[in-house]
Amino acid sequence: MKRIIITLFLWLCWGFAIGTFLLLGPLRSLINFQREKSAADSSESITVILAIVILAIVTFAIAFLSAKALTGKALNTPKKITLWLVPIFAAIAAVYIFLNPNLVNADKVDKVDVVNTTFSVGPYPELEKMMELKRMGHTAIISLLHQAVVPFEPLLIEKERKNAEIAGLQFIHIPFLPWISDNENSIDSLRKLVKKASGKYYIHCYLGVDRITAATRIINQEGEAMMGVGTKNGAKLLRDKFERGVVTILEKDVYLGPQLTKEEYFDVIGEFEQVVSLSDVKNPEVKSRTIQEEKWIRPFKIPFKVIDVNANTSKARITEIVNEIKTLPKPIYIHGFFSDDTKIILFKTIYLESLK
Repeated sequence: MKRIIITLFLWLCWGFAIGTFLLLGPLRSLINFQREKSAADSSESITVILAIVILAIVTFAIAFLSAKALTGKALNTPKKITLWLVPIFAAIAAVYIFLNPNLVNADKVDKVDVVNTTFSVGPYPELEKMMELKRMGHTAIISLLHQAVVPFEPLLIEKERKNAEIAGLQFIHIPFLPWISDNENSIDSLRKLVKKASGKYYIHCYLGVDRITAATRIINQEGEAMMGVGTKNGAKLLRDKFERGVVTILEKDVYLGPQLTKEEYFDVIGEFEQVVSLSDVKNPEVKSRTIQEEKWIRPFKIPFKVIDVNANTSKARITEIVNEIKTLPKPIYIHGFFSDDTKIILFKTIYLESLK
């Protein structure tokens, strides 16, 4: 029993320490490379899962062998102390790194992206950055960090709450949890704040990436009521390949591709004013997917339209659908389930012919 407890403890320490190095180093670089090459989400998922499996196996082996040595009689006391201290201090170092976002965000610590005259966004701000934001005219900090991301974000929330007070900034907490939660209450809170905004706000998550994308969408949507700021100047996807296929630009601000996963929608949700699903509405499985998709995008108030397209849909009917879609708001995302579905290819052909 003693060896089992020691193994589990050391496994936790080694897993956390080596996992931090893996996440912030090789794995992060590899994922960024895959995204630059427009790799599908499935490739990213496979990479992450494979990394986790290898990490678990390697760290368990290290922990098991260490526990075996610690409970045996072959090693002297100094060596046993070393086997204890190295993983413990490595784990403490990993916690320290995550509790200091400036170390993780070193390449963009001073980054502040202006959304409009009232809102700007970026990564987690330390006290020094808060003081700079104050000098730039900001009056409040809006934190999207979530208490469920333990142990880091709860501690960081309290830290920035105190720092905001020191810097003379109002602290506003609107917790966002991408992918896992629909965030409807948080989205509603952010909308209300944008509508009655009086001041200058800096809004952030940890890295200033995923959660900020969704928040920027909301700010832009409500922006029409603030100083005449428009909501959209055109769409630009960060990649053209997703888990279920590739995206084709039919013309300016008209995109055709596969049905996106929840995670993919979160990445690109700020790019569209309309989503159209070309689906077989009589198929129970397809209908279930469509209901789920509508639920994902509902909080962002993007119009969602389902048009019945199945194996028996004629070329003449698809021509009618093309003409109908051309009247809808843009930027627009049109999709089937896979991008190489027969009817999606036919839709693409007819749409492109209509532009000639």
